Amino acid sequence: MITAGLKLTQSGGIAILDEDRLVFNVEMQKIANGARYSNVDELDDLVGVMDKFGLKVGDVDTWALDGWDGATGGRVDVLAGGIRTEVLVAPYRETDLVPDPALPGHRGRIAIGGQSLDYDSYVHVAGHLASAYCTSPFARRGEPSMVLVWDGGCFPRLYCVDADGRIEAGGEAFPLIGHTYSMTSQYWGPFKRQNKSRNVDDLSVAGKMMAYIALGTSREQIKQV
Repeated sequence: MITAGLKLTQSGGIAILDEDRLVFNVEMQKIANGARYSNVDELDDLVGVMDKFGLKVGDVDTWALDGWDGATGGRVDVLAGGIRTEVLVAPYRETDLVPDPALPGHRGRIAIGGQSLDYDSYVHVAGHLASAYCTSPFARRGEPSMVLVWDGGCFPRLYCVDADGRIEAGGEAFPLIGHTYSMTSQYWGPFKRQNKSRNVDDLSVAGKMMAYIALGTSREQIKQV
């Protein structure tokens, strides 16, 4: 069975799996020297990406879409054959309506290459959660593990995952969103903004800020808070 995984938003792209083998993973920002964090702006661009690997849209058995911002669900504006369209996806994280990150949070249809295709969408944090667990030695040994997901748009969240795919959500670990790093960098340190708005995140410096902080001194009073 061939599965296509789509991320339409920030650092968007397409990954193709043939059963449990990764065939390819291509981000739009890597095509023609694209801008960092590029979205999938035109769905039909995916047809050209797949064609380079000898695949057609009709070869895919299952389409899985990443979730995005929204309390009950995400909405992504894209072009489909040049026509502006809105794609509904699962929310950013698990909710009362979508309690299990391992199960689809939304089902719908999407138009790619002139074809109308069924898709399942999973909460955004599910990708981070699966990546962390599946690349760990715990997964290799078939053992359960706690997984911490700390993404830009959410508080750090704890999950218990076992090798059978069961996921138990543990909630927030502490109230500090991941975007704190990029926001902080705009006010202090070597990346402080002088002549630009400080109200818009600059994601390109978040990792640099983390490295810069590592040169500092640990403060017990901050850790206690």
